[in-house]
Amino acid sequence: MLDKSEIVVGEPVSLIVTVVNDTSRSPTSNFSAKFFFTEANGVKVMVSAPGELPVRYEGADQRIMYPSVEINLQKGESWREILPLVYDSGAKDGYLFSKPGRYIVSAELTGSILREATPAVVTLPPTAVTVKAAEGNAAAAFKLLAKPEMAKSLQRGMAENEAIANTARKVASDFPDTPYSPYALYLAATWNMRPQAPNYEQAASDFRAMVGRYPNHVMVSPSVFNLVLCSMALKQLDVARDWFWYLRDLDPAYALMRRENPTAAYFYFDHVETAQQRRWWMVEKPWDAPGPDTPQAKKAQPISPEEQ
Repeated sequence: MLDKSEIVVGEPVSLIVTVVNDTSRSPTSNFSAKFFFTEANGVKVMVSAPGELPVRYEGADQRIMYPSVEINLQKGESWREILPLVYDSGAKDGYLFSKPGRYIVSAELTGSILREATPAVVTLPPTAVTVKAAEGNAAAAFKLLAKPEMAKSLQRGMAENEAIANTARKVASDFPDTPYSPYALYLAATWNMRPQAPNYEQAASDFRAMVGRYPNHVMVSPSVFNLVLCSMALKQLDVARDWFWYLRDLDPAYALMRRENPTAAYFYFDHVETAQQRRWWMVEKPWDAPGPDTPQAKKAQPISPEEQ
């Protein structure tokens, strides 16, 4: 399904894929697919702009064969992936919905159930998306965003450089009531999570603002999960745990909440006793473990024959 059918020029639309295990006869079943747009992958999206023939949407994906994602679902469980429809390499400003009018979007997902050779195909029938011209503050905000590199960053869900992050922050700050603001705020927050020079305090502040201002937005679940990651990086484990279980109640089907994700697995299983029968609060967490060159680590290492 699409998350919206009426937008302004340049506003992102999300294709939401939900997989549910409600008919399997076994307690656990699996589904696998390549959740990418280009040919030879699992998601085929066709878009026809006003007055034009349908063309295959490729987003920012490379024209290569991507690996499959396999989801193991217990009876009654569901899994949800958010696929943004934003960037168009053929558009002058880089945006798929770059002009007012009536667009038609259809989609087809090809995957495999229980690793069967016969593919499973699910379709989204042709769906109309009405695009209106941006006016007032929305027009001023989009004027700042109307660049191919900005559209590509919105597609990938991360700011690719500081200039993009600064522009996104300006849009979120100066035009908070426009439909672009939630995406801009999310983009600005991601810049502070870059591994080269992270600022987790600022990123957490931005993601909290995102959750507080736009509680029903499609990007809230990714924002909350990033709050979990920021809190873990800051060693605020109680805060991280609170955010994790908040997201578990808010959106249990969100893709990154699966137990296959190591971060999620930690919070699902951190209360389980270890093989040595130590309670979870006695188990040293990986990020608290001493490095190989610290006195504590050397003390714990076995004594070599030369030292005996």
